Amino acid sequence: MGLGRSRPARPAYIAPTPQKTPEQLRAEAQQHLGIDTVNKYNIAFAGDCKNGKSSLINAWRRVEKGEKEWAETGSTETTMKIAPYEFPPDKPVFKAMENVILWDIPGASTGTHPSKTYIEDKKLYAFDFVIVLTGQSLTENDMQYANAVASYGVPFAFVRSKCDQNLMSDFEDEEGEVKEADKEHFKAAGTATFRKYLNNHSALSSSRLYFVSAMALQGKRNYKKYQLDERELLRDVVYKVMERRNPGADCVGVYLADVAANLGLAER
Repeated sequence: MGLGRSRPARPAYIAPTPQKTPEQLRAEAQQHLGIDTVNKYNIAFAGDCKNGKSSLINAWRRVEKGEKEWAETGSTETTMKIAPYEFPPDKPVFKAMENVILWDIPGASTGTHPSKTYIEDKKLYAFDFVIVLTGQSLTENDMQYANAVASYGVPFAFVRSKCDQNLMSDFEDEEGEVKEADKEHFKAAGTATFRKYLNNHSALSSSRLYFVSAMALQGKRNYKKYQLDERELLRDVVYKVMERRNPGADCVGVYLADVAANLGLAER
């Protein structure tokens, strides 16, 4: 009598790993970074290296070079790890911004912080708002960062800093003044170029590009003439952050009035 063939062993059933929701990923990232999502509003400054993130963080907080709260700046890669910066109690903006933390995210497109894994490595989706600092023109990286945070429902803004340098070199007259018409021309030309870059990114079609100068935001007297969208940027960031966390909150106007007054930012 012949031996019957044994049946091959049935492979063990392996249940598929459940996909995490955006909310779960955000919660895990917030815990990993130690983000206080109850008592603080958390705003991240991200983007490619050397676009002025640290300078803008210092300017918003009114911190001067040499003070202990200074975020290191420079023409080389200076921010090596994610760093939170609170508003110092002795600064004029503290009253309005004591519950806000600005997070300096290391610049992408370097060997230390490659752009390919930048979003996951830096957990940009963990914050209440992301400011994407750009250069004179948008890059694919800029739009990749924005698309990623938008997919998690995180509000963001494109910000072009160092605009005082452009106005100074291209529009300043012999008396050292810059006409309002020239400022508007500068912004219109930059916005038109910005829109062209977004043609293939329909999810970002409603995005706005803000033109700012860290020196103007810092309140440097000689740089007030270069003021562009600084007030509007603060207004919109504060509104979107507070509205997202506390829908219908009626304190945005008070925040903005305090910040604008203490920073000396006039209506344009």
